Amino acid sequence: MRRTLASVVAAAFAFGGVGLVGYVLAAPVPKEKGKVKDEDAIQGTWKVETFDLGGAAGGPPPGEVTKLKLTFKDGKVAADRGDGKPDAIDYKIDPSTTPKSLDLIEKSNPMLAIYELEGDTLKICVSEGGAKGVRPAEMKSDGKNVAVITLKRVKEDKDEKDK
Repeated sequence: MRRTLASVVAAAFAFGGVGLVGYVLAAPVPKEKGKVKDEDAIQGTWKVETFDLGGAAGGPPPGEVTKLKLTFKDGKVAADRGDGKPDAIDYKIDPSTTPKSLDLIEKSNPMLAIYELEGDTLKICVSEGGAKGVRPAEMKSDGKNVAVITLKRVKEDKDEKDK
């Protein structure tokens, strides 16, 4: 049974942490006047380093979190749990807000998040709760419905790019 990205995140909350991730080759980051816009900088594949539920009981099995990847490409974010069956949903970022906002858009379970993007590190603080969810105000998990996910950019392998 194929699960959507939203159901994977919902399951992460239910089971203590196995959640968001993606798939597809990393895209080069375009530059504009020496500064990269967030819309461009977020493009590519990101590997989950940590998934913090704020001390909630449970957690992913050892080594499971580092198998998770997210790929942002052309308004879609794809999740890859290492099973070769990625799924994708729409996303929208707004870097003009404070904190910067990220919406993971799926009709049955929209998720409101904030993000920080610095170089090759992306932090996402996501609230699980569907249409009744509240966007987190700070980069902090609450032990219930808010998780902080830290991701590192997957460097594009020159040999893979040339194929």
